[in-house]
Amino acid sequence: MDEIWQDLVKRYKKICKDGIIEPDIYNSLKGKDEPKILFVLKETNAFSGDLRELLKERPWKGIVRLIIGILEDFPEYDEVEKILANQNKRIEYIKKAAVINLKKTTGTSSSNPDVINAYACRDKGLLKKQIDDLIRPHYIIAGGTMSPLIWLLDLDIMPNNPVANSVKYKKIDAWVVPCRHHPSRDTKPRDTYSQLKKAIENIKSNMCV
Repeated sequence: MDEIWQDLVKRYKKICKDGIIEPDIYNSLKGKDEPKILFVLKETNAFSGDLRELLKERPWKGIVRLIIGILEDFPEYDEVEKILANQNKRIEYIKKAAVINLKKTTGTSSSNPDVINAYACRDKGLLKKQIDDLIRPHYIIAGGTMSPLIWLLDLDIMPNNPVANSVKYKKIDAWVVPCRHHPSRDTKPRDTYSQLKKAIENIKSNMCV
């Protein structure tokens, strides 16, 4: 990761670092029963430090909720909410995932899709290296980023309905799963949880994981 940060600092001076929250824990996950999960988001909101450290101190419930769902075979929503009430449990689960932004410089509460696309295009090589070589997830959860991930990862999608369904990213044998919104600002978390559950069940029913 150090090489990626050095390259990005040359371009932007101030960047928001991201990636695997806790490498030892993440890399110990075994695959089918313990999948590695990557959340691909747009940009940070007025934050220019290390996103990994921020999430270890203040793990976002929206992301942790989805991590619990995937790793624990989607318990009932109310059961997950009980787990989320425990700060130590939230920290425990967030350390099992990775989170990155397509735009590595700070942003605002409202993202401009054209700007996000432009940054992702400019930094395509570095983003690909981060995802393909360093993180290598089993699931890529696209938090409002499915559209740029289509061209960034060269996904084989259905053009008439490009962001509706999960897509296999064959290069690293991962699934890219569309998610309704940025998980940390989701106004309908129960719906998001239900939709992700359905998406993962569809993937597993095809015996492709």
